[in-house]
Amino acid sequence: MNLYEWCFETYLVHRRQRFWRIRDLDQAILDRGPTKNFDYLVQLGAESAALIEVKGRSFPTAGGSKWENWVTRGDLEALLAWSQEFGPTTVGLLVFLYRLTDHDVVPKRAWTPIALEEKRFGAVAVDVETYRAHARVRSAKWNTLSVPHRTFTEIVRPVAEWLPAGEEIYAGG
Repeated sequence: MNLYEWCFETYLVHRRQRFWRIRDLDQAILDRGPTKNFDYLVQLGAESAALIEVKGRSFPTAGGSKWENWVTRGDLEALLAWSQEFGPTTVGLLVFLYRLTDHDVVPKRAWTPIALEEKRFGAVAVDVETYRAHARVRSAKWNTLSVPHRTFTEIVRPVAEWLPAGEEIYAGG
């Protein structure tokens, strides 16, 4: 588990959110062949769930206050495949967890604040279908995609808006 997954999982625990961490080592076989697993299955309601892929980034970036949002084509296609496999009561979400590297910089778009020990993060999410509709090739060599910055800030929502309301207690905050 990396820092960003640990942060997200701690956030879920402190919200008393019901979730399951999916082991990456156990690659599943769907009709289309081996498929990369997503990171978390999060219960949203009695009969609905979110399949979550966590992406960790820094904010601001070295080049300014841009929200890096690239994903690999494999991650995107796998999350889409899993969403279809689970059916219409399930949403595939890309959760972008930004580690705040400059305490004075505040993004223009709202996000869910999370503190973990001495580190500060902001979390936003976008459903995988919307991301795919706006994604462009970032690097053919690395097989990565991203959404243009302005569009990305318009289509993401704070991660807390995707999860059922609950008492929010931030770890270490």
